[in-house]
Formats: sequence, structure tokens, C-alpha cells
Amino acid sequence: MNTFDFTENVVLITLDSCRWDSFTQANAQHLKSRCKFRKAFSQGTYTYPAHMSIFSGILPNSDTIEPYYNRFCKNLFRMAGRRASSASLIEFPEGTENIIKGFERRGYKTIGFAAMEWFKHPNLNGPFQVFHLTGINFEKQIKYVKQELSASDFPFFLFINIGETHEPYEYGKDIKVSLVSRARMRAFENIGYQFEEHKKQILALEYVDGIMPKLFAHLNQNYRRSLVIVCGDHGDCFGEDGKYGHGFYHEKVMEVPLGIFVI
Repeated sequence: MNTFDFTENVVLITLDSCRWDSFTQANAQHLKSRCKFRKAFSQGTYTYPAHMSIFSGILPNSDTIEPYYNRFCKNLFRMAGRRASSASLIEFPEGTENIIKGFERRGYKTIGFAAMEWFKHPNLNGPFQVFHLTGINFEKQIKYVKQELSASDFPFFLFINIGETHEPYEYGKDIKVSLVSRARMRAFENIGYQFEEHKKQILALEYVDGIMPKLFAHLNQNYRRSLVIVCGDHGDCFGEDGKYGHGFYHEKVMEVPLGIFVI
């Protein structure tokens, strides 16, 4: 994509805690058929800082030398007045707080759905005109999208934070996350690499991929192009170097998938 006009929809999807090698190992044929996903590096080790960065227009960054995946080559989003080596695909006026407000001022309906409890924070939910904290249930999120977005609601900026790829890596119903993270539970012990836990994340991603066409089919009903960004916000450790979960620096926490395509 070399051009963008402000009649096109924009869809941002984050796969919470999904690390790069989980994505590569998963049979995620629907997402992988859309584009070649790249390994990128998160700007945060847990949900809040990672999404604050994304909402400011700084996505996970790949070291491939190509536009949008590597912001030092060419940014996807930029607020005017910020330093950049080249023009960006989508630019907002100087002083724009974040990309959500930027789209709103361009006449977009801005709506968000999030699985993770971090999205109770007003810094994450506050910029949206409409926001739903759904908990972990991607099927329910798609149902809410259908209720909130009709064919006449365009252009729109849609954000979905998907939680099935977050611990406990379960799916197909409403899922509750433990109040005590795996990182905290395992902070003072090394029980080795947890293959079964890693496999659960891969299977959870495959479940998400299997119902992703339902979302895309609904988004396509308005007969307008949608620019779609799909990425992990951060990854998880499953025992590498005696580490579990996220919220700390480790290469497996930082390595995430990034795909940019048009539907």
C-alpha cells in the first residue's frame, strides 16, 4: 500500500501475549494467507506500555528494510511535528494526542473491544468514542462488533484486543485470567520449559484464526477497503532461562508477529 485516503477503514488487532514462534508454528491459514507476517519487536513488556506505544503510532518494529514494518524506513502512522526520517502513510496534525483521536478528528467512528483488564485504565479506553471491556471471548467480541458497526458506519477505526493467546490460553467460552500472573507465581523457581503451556498458546491462536473470517466478512459488507494491522503486543516466556510469563525483558517477550494488509 503506497497511498491512503481518509475514506478507508482502519482495523487494529492485537493478539495479547502472542510471541513470534507461536505464530510461526500455528496453523493460522486465514491470517497467513493475507500477507507475509514479519518478526517484529515490541515496545513494551506487558499490555499497558505496549498499547500506549501502538496508540501513539509506534508499532512493534521489524528489522526488515521495508516500509511500515520498519518505521525507520517509513512509518505507518505519524503525528506532524515528531521527528521522522521520511513521510508516513497516515499523518495527523501536530498536537494530535494519539492515532485514535487523530481518526476521530477526520470524521471516523472510533470503537474498541478489549479482553485484558489493563483496558480499564482511562489512558487506554478513554480516547475511544465507544469502548467495551469484553473479557476473553473472541466470538463475543465479533458479536459486539456486528452490533456496533453497521454498513453505514464508515469510515471507522476499529480496535480489538484478543485475549485467547494470553494465559490461561483457553478458548470457546468466557475465560477468566488468574489474578496472580505466571511470572509472579514462578519468580523464585525454575521448573523447566513448559512445552504443554506453549502448545496451548499455539492452539489458542489456531482457534482465533479459525473464526477470524467471520470478522472480516462483516467488515467487508460496507464495500470499502479496510487497512488491517495484526500484531502481538508482547510475548510470553515458557521457561526459557528460568523465566515465565511477561513483564520483564527477554527476547521471547519482545518477539511478536506483525502483519499489515488490506481487505
